[in-house]
Amino acid sequence: PAKGERARTEILAEHPGARIQVRRIDLADLASVEAFADGLIADRAPLDLLLNNAGVMAPPARMTTTDGFELQFGSNFLGPFALTVRLLPLLLAAPAARVATMSSGTANYGRIHFDDLQWERRRYSPNLSYAQSKLADLMLTRQLADIAAERGWNLLSTGAHPGYTRTN
Repeated sequence: PAKGERARTEILAEHPGARIQVRRIDLADLASVEAFADGLIADRAPLDLLLNNAGVMAPPARMTTTDGFELQFGSNFLGPFALTVRLLPLLLAAPAARVATMSSGTANYGRIHFDDLQWERRRYSPNLSYAQSKLADLMLTRQLADIAAERGWNLLSTGAHPGYTRTN
């Protein structure tokens, strides 16, 4: 919350009329994702933009989310997927909704191992696990775009590689 409040203060300094709320979500915990989405749904306001930007990258050993999923796949893909699906009604209520999902150029090295998504039967590779999670993000992006087109939704689903940046 402290980081969010600092960001809110900085944005308001440049854009005093902006409407900004700081809310907590842990994408490695599906109950947190549900609670976050439920809070937005309770507000009953259209959602113009959903920016999926989770980026757990290469922990030194295999770790799991609160729900028992491999940490990178759970945080980088499953959490944003659950959030996107849960918030679809709000997005579809907006005049021209956008879902932007951050992936990575590393997705080019990813393979989806449907028989072992959790890296339980293979030797764990932090980098390949990250690549798998970011490839899954791109697959979500594409599938959502296809569904929106098929159903005539005014929703644009895009994926992006944000580049190599130092983050906190």
